[in-house]
Amino acid sequence: QRVIVNIIDNAVTSIGKKSGIVQIKFSENADFVICQIEDSGLGIEKENTKKVFEPLFTTKNGGTGLGLFCCKTIMEQHGGKLDFHNNPTTFEIFVPKKPKSLSIKGDVKSYN
Repeated sequence: QRVIVNIIDNAVTSIGKKSGIVQIKFSENADFVICQIEDSGLGIEKENTKKVFEPLFTTKNGGTGLGLFCCKTIMEQHGGKLDFHNNPTTFEIFVPKKPKSLSIKGDVKSYN
């Protein structure tokens, strides 16, 4: 949920005060449910495309540069992934159909 909200917020911000469109599409393949979020904003400048997921990189006034980095990390921790394409800017969220099994370190105790 946090990933989708952040990407939609970025899309709306990229459109700015002018009229625009944020389009959300869902599809699936054998392993993932895929959410595509596309906006009609100006897009990501070519020199910034390799930096999009880097921590502390931002083009937003007042931005922290942690939003997309955190989104990508969250998706990877759940066995999914986050990609993007430009022209039009489209972020793809790949949510695994089978949850990633989490390993528990240390002793597991039962409490009644």
